[in-house]
Amino acid sequence: MSKTINRLDLNLLRVFLAIYDSRNISRAAVELNVSQPTMSNSLGKLRVSLEDQLFVREARGVRPTSRAEKLAPSIRKILQAADEIVDPDQAFDPRTSDRKFQLCIIDALEPLIIPHLLKQAGPGTGLAFELLLAPGTVIETALQSGQAEVVVNLPAELHKDIAWEALCPLDLVIIARKGHPEVDGTVTLEQVKSLPHVSLDMKADRMANTRLLRTTKSIGFKSTVVVSRTGSLVDLVTKTDLIAVVMRAHAENSPAADQLQIIQPSWQASNQNVHMTWHKRTDQDQALVWLRSAIRSCFM
Repeated sequence: MSKTINRLDLNLLRVFLAIYDSRNISRAAVELNVSQPTMSNSLGKLRVSLEDQLFVREARGVRPTSRAEKLAPSIRKILQAADEIVDPDQAFDPRTSDRKFQLCIIDALEPLIIPHLLKQAGPGTGLAFELLLAPGTVIETALQSGQAEVVVNLPAELHKDIAWEALCPLDLVIIARKGHPEVDGTVTLEQVKSLPHVSLDMKADRMANTRLLRTTKSIGFKSTVVVSRTGSLVDLVTKTDLIAVVMRAHAENSPAADQLQIIQPSWQASNQNVHMTWHKRTDQDQALVWLRSAIRSCFM
């Protein structure tokens, strides 16, 4: 371990961050509840240890040097990690965290959930959200390996280490383009069975539960076109006389929603729910507690 590291302690790093965030030594002293001479003395120790001026005086406070700008993100991470070690149950603050969350979300709900999460995190958030590609992803494997931290999709297979809760009904609707020659605001089950249909290849999307495929098959659709992405369903419906069965959220949040007829079936299309799923080992991870709560609130 280097001599520089040995000369530093967490209190000095907190001094650095208080000055960096406030751009004012006096305000930083008030924030940390120490006297200004104590704050100035601590800053002096930091300058010696890090061999840099760190902050340069200006008319209304101080300006970080280029070295201080480079150090700030790392120091913030060190202090966050230290706080988690000392108090692992402390509340997670999305306004100050730069954590990256890894999610698998059924793509019909991405345009609904992601804007909501950004709003919940607040303006200027340092949080990042990585959305894993659904095709080829097995929910249980993704959660057990840590590839995904939270999954929003149809129910996963039951597993003793996987926790889940229902978020909302699947709520399937029929979509057709406006101006469709045979569909005008309503559609009968017999019409649906006879009209050309575009459907999703569930084998290509392993996150999508095969029960949805059985639901559409049981109705007796004529699948004229089979696609591998749900995004293609809406695209093809708006440009052809094909119809499709999709989640209401997918249709209503689509950029092409104004080109669609969104029709509630007169029969029960599905009795399934969309679920939020996570690994039980993350039950007490406060960042993931916040994430799950934020996702949950999207459907309230």
